[in-house]
Amino acid sequence: MKITKLLGNEIKEHESKLRKLWKDCFGDTENYMDFYFDEKPKDSVVFAIFDEEMLCSMLWLNPYEMYVNGQRKDAYYIVGVATDQNYRSRGFMRSLLLESFAFLYNKGDAFTYLMPAAEAIYAPYDFRFIYDKERLQVKEDLRIEEISPYEVLSWKMLSASEKENAVIFVNEILVQNFSLATARSVAYYDRLDHEMHACNGEVIVFYENGQMAGIVPFMQEEGQVEVAEAVFQHKVSISVISAAIAKWYPEAKIGFLESYSLDKQLSGEKKPMIMARIINMEQFLKVLTIDEDCSIIIGVKDSFIKENEGNYQITFESGMTHVMKTNDPAEIIMDIAEWTSYFFGYYESKREDLHLTDLKKIHKIKSKYINEIV
Repeated sequence: MKITKLLGNEIKEHESKLRKLWKDCFGDTENYMDFYFDEKPKDSVVFAIFDEEMLCSMLWLNPYEMYVNGQRKDAYYIVGVATDQNYRSRGFMRSLLLESFAFLYNKGDAFTYLMPAAEAIYAPYDFRFIYDKERLQVKEDLRIEEISPYEVLSWKMLSASEKENAVIFVNEILVQNFSLATARSVAYYDRLDHEMHACNGEVIVFYENGQMAGIVPFMQEEGQVEVAEAVFQHKVSISVISAAIAKWYPEAKIGFLESYSLDKQLSGEKKPMIMARIINMEQFLKVLTIDEDCSIIIGVKDSFIKENEGNYQITFESGMTHVMKTNDPAEIIMDIAEWTSYFFGYYESKREDLHLTDLKKIHKIKSKYINEIV
């Protein structure tokens, strides 16, 4: 059995098999799968293993554009990793992951990311957590409708120019406030609106005195509304958003899956949510920034992408980052998983040698905003 790469029409040709495996493994609703298999085959890559006509295992790569330190970069979100129960424990997931690594490395992608079913599944392949999410459940006394300064419209009600302005509005907020965030486009929000409708929700847009003020996608299932995110120029009260959603679901309980723009009146449970892995070390190092000119040599070990192994000279000069492989000795050597955790700023290493070099001057990618959930 070999790995087959499926694109576009090839995915549609195998849709019934892919959809059955998705349903068997993830149990999503028919409405959600209708959305997914209508939208995602257009630009996704699927790696699949067949036993003659039987689909044994699959891995999906969903493409996104990300802002990384203000630079717009392509990144693939790994989703839909699944194996038929009759073909498990044969190393199929490992094979698909390594095939996807090779594909992404050759594309020049700096990193990839995923939302794991369990950390233990992906940690052996050098994925590490980089992003936590805090879910807030609104209390009844915070849902009292207040006089709102906002006019609220559905995304589908906006004109083409209003949609373009909304995208500019959101991207400016993300670039100003986060070193890593998913870039937005009209196509992004059109697809997100389709997804929210598949989950009995909406994308709603807030205007104040005729000016764009914020945007909120939400979904609803069995009387529970989940707000995927709330992007506003300024802090906004939970009760204002809850009151707006109540026009669609007046009796529903409301939860928030992230809290950046909220004037929080309650706290929630924060959980690790997104794992990432550096894919092409040279390309990744090029997006790093620093406040002063310097040069440093680091060493990289990578058991799965051998092209990453070796020493890299990183030179920061006049606002530019130059990276080249070198045979000169490294000032510090770590494996790719450690570098992923370190540069994404998810943990503070206890290694003393990290603080003895100019490495500490490099800006870590600490502030992140990744709210796509599959």
